[in-house]
Amino acid sequence: MTIDYPNLPQPYREAVAFFEAYRKCGFRSDDIFVVVAGTDGRVQLNVALKTQGREVLATAGFLVATREAVIATWVEVASAVSEGRVSQAHLDEAWVGSMAFAQKARLAAVLARKGILLPRDLPS
Repeated sequence: MTIDYPNLPQPYREAVAFFEAYRKCGFRSDDIFVVVAGTDGRVQLNVALKTQGREVLATAGFLVATREAVIATWVEVASAVSEGRVSQAHLDEAWVGSMAFAQKARLAAVLARKGILLPRDLPS
């Protein structure tokens, strides 16, 4: 499957942006997961950060599709991003235009409320 990243439904781009937000904070990719919830016809795409014995879940959006289709598309999107098949310009555009970027102060506050420290603030 070829990814037409600029024309992907917004929830997929938001999921990538949340992933990038957590990475920009210094969290490891291994601590970031996509969680698909809901039923066929109204599927919720979420991004979870599981670290330091805690978890925070961010909703990237809802899709009118089957769970299987959402999962399959996400796997392809994630593969395309990790393999460099999505340009940095598209990733930067998605990041700056995302909810994660617009609400980055709120995201930081949520992490603080959950007791999640940024990796740079962890004791050595």
